Amino acid sequence: ARVRALIAAAPPDAANAPPEYREVLRLLRLAATSGLWPPTTAARARVLHGCGLSGLAGGATFTLANPSSLRKGRPPRANAAFPELARAVFALEPAVAPRGRKPSTQCAVSCNATFVPHTSPPSLDLSLLVGLGDHHGGGVAVEGDASAIRSVRYKPLLFDASRRAHWSLPFSGELFTLSWFTPAEPPGTAALEARAARLAAERDPPLAFRHGSTDSNVLCELLSPRGVYSGPPPGDPRWPAGLSFSPRGHVLLDVGAQIGVFSRMALDAGAARVIAVEPEPTNAALCRANLGLPSAAGGAPRAGAQGSECPLPADGAPTECGA
Repeated sequence: ARVRALIAAAPPDAANAPPEYREVLRLLRLAATSGLWPPTTAARARVLHGCGLSGLAGGATFTLANPSSLRKGRPPRANAAFPELARAVFALEPAVAPRGRKPSTQCAVSCNATFVPHTSPPSLDLSLLVGLGDHHGGGVAVEGDASAIRSVRYKPLLFDASRRAHWSLPFSGELFTLSWFTPAEPPGTAALEARAARLAAERDPPLAFRHGSTDSNVLCELLSPRGVYSGPPPGDPRWPAGLSFSPRGHVLLDVGAQIGVFSRMALDAGAARVIAVEPEPTNAALCRANLGLPSAAGGAPRAGAQGSECPLPADGAPTECGA
């Protein structure tokens, strides 16, 4: 209701916008009132101040694909819902982008969204961000930018969103944002395996894992610089200042410990004690090896060995270990 009222109060012909933006703004307003705005994905909701729980009134976002880059077949959901908007958005990019910029393959479209500090997924080019609509505030802050706060209302901002943390400031009124980008290709299996092997080898002693399995995904998700348990980025307003996600001094229960990556990570970070539970025998064998515990069959498995070299436990009983 708040968004509909804001749009109804705005000039219907978008006369306050620069000429090159008027058609896109008109279509954005139609999309916001159509009832077809797609739900925000879980990944994007994590970086929204309201976590995407309040619909358009609290901020919502979706991604359009460049129609010229689509292959034959069923188009993405947002493109199917708003084909005219998709064409207009990607026609706008060359009109407002620096000369020589290659056309982007995707564009994140947001309505009334306030973003917390975050970095975007790897991209092949710099991101181009611009704000539209009748609003006050809503500037963008970029980590390491001497200019501090940038107004993006009809002022496109070019920056490395995948390497520099950025966030938006509070606003009042009607705010749409467009962010054009070209995502990097996801790493292939060989690259993922190499990254997992490097992360495993960096531990002392090295972590054992099964090559060519989901163990590689677990290692990358947990041990990367911004792993899934690393806590919120500095300045995230959704969390109290100074809140620590460190396991140091705590007792942790790791249910579904898999091969013990999280348990080892917690112990290495100073956890007082970890209780690891893993019922699947081959996982449990690697978990014991990675935690430096004797196997259930007797003997001391060598941490860092390949999975086939780790004896199987007799059962999936909980394993306790401490610093």
